[in-house]
Amino acid sequence: MLPVKPKIPVKIFFSLSVIFFGLIACSGDEPAGASTFLLGTELITEGAATSERSVKIIRQGNLNSALTLDYEIIHVGTQESVDLVATSGALEFLKGSAEAIIPVVVTGDNYSEITEIFKVVLTTPTTSNEFQVSIVDDDETSSVLSDETGFFSPVAYPSMKAVWSDEFDGQSLNLQSWTYDLGNGCPNLCGWGNNELQLYGEQSSVINVASGNLTIRAIDDNGIYRSARIKTKGKVEITYGRVDIRAKLPKGKGIWPAMWMLGANIDSNPWPGCGEIDIMELIGSEPSVVHGTVHYQDNATKAYRTSTGSTTLTGETFSDKFHVFSAVWDRSRIDWYLDGKLFGSFNYPSESGNIFRLKYYFLMNVAVGGRWPGSPDNTTVFPQEMVVDYIRVFQ
Repeated sequence: MLPVKPKIPVKIFFSLSVIFFGLIACSGDEPAGASTFLLGTELITEGAATSERSVKIIRQGNLNSALTLDYEIIHVGTQESVDLVATSGALEFLKGSAEAIIPVVVTGDNYSEITEIFKVVLTTPTTSNEFQVSIVDDDETSSVLSDETGFFSPVAYPSMKAVWSDEFDGQSLNLQSWTYDLGNGCPNLCGWGNNELQLYGEQSSVINVASGNLTIRAIDDNGIYRSARIKTKGKVEITYGRVDIRAKLPKGKGIWPAMWMLGANIDSNPWPGCGEIDIMELIGSEPSVVHGTVHYQDNATKAYRTSTGSTTLTGETFSDKFHVFSAVWDRSRIDWYLDGKLFGSFNYPSESGNIFRLKYYFLMNVAVGGRWPGSPDNTTVFPQEMVVDYIRVFQ
């Protein structure tokens, strides 16, 4: 993509801060279109047993009349009776009341799960508006889900020393190591050089650190794709070593997660002259395939060059559980590993000069769209998450 200790995985806590506005033509005593509606409940907790939760809808505008409209609960990332029960009915606002409640039957359990979303659709004969609500898991750990059996890399290697790591054990991103890329890359690199569609930000809806994990989230914010990209430029820069990153990846058409490195001299030697080492890339339409790639410039002709390798899981995807993505980098070659197994190598050709013998910094992001993955379509479910347990560097 262009421009120490093992931890027991725990469940991922986070919240989505997305509010959807809409004008709705409603039945009742109030004229059609006279009210504006807001989502008052953005997330609900799962619980250990099946129980009823409440989703609040807030009415703004004239409250002097009663108001009734239809609602429907629709599955998005949830399953019928496994996560919740899809229902429909009438939502009633009493005269003078700014709030009304939709009951939602949530199926509880004791297993750790990712946060899932469902839709609340309000309809009249002429209009339809949607809100997205998250179900946040509240179980501490699980001995059943595949996260618990995901791969862990060693905490030490013979003849190597741990020189830097981020275990994401705090409550926020460590800004002594990381900084944010923001926006869409304009004016100098619109679409981040790949015709990508997302806007990068730093709000909690797209990035957070909690329960020992970093989560980068791609969301559809009412037609605007938002995500996050972080980098260690000017803070953590290395030459050579072994990099282990334990992560669980997103999927879906148009989703493009990456954990990668760029030459630290990029400001004076623009891409591809600075060089790029992609520790892991995945396109969401191929959720069982990951790639390890280099991008560079011919030292003599300045022509663009690239080399890539890939590996494929059998019978599962990279979103099912955690895997460890590794790059071992020295003066003459780069090797890529998945869960400790070699799947690709790059021996530096003479044309690469010293591009891969200089300092590099780390980046992590989830892009949406672009020339390689293409755009999302109606099969793509949002939000999508890349969850990172740790990054460790040994030399």
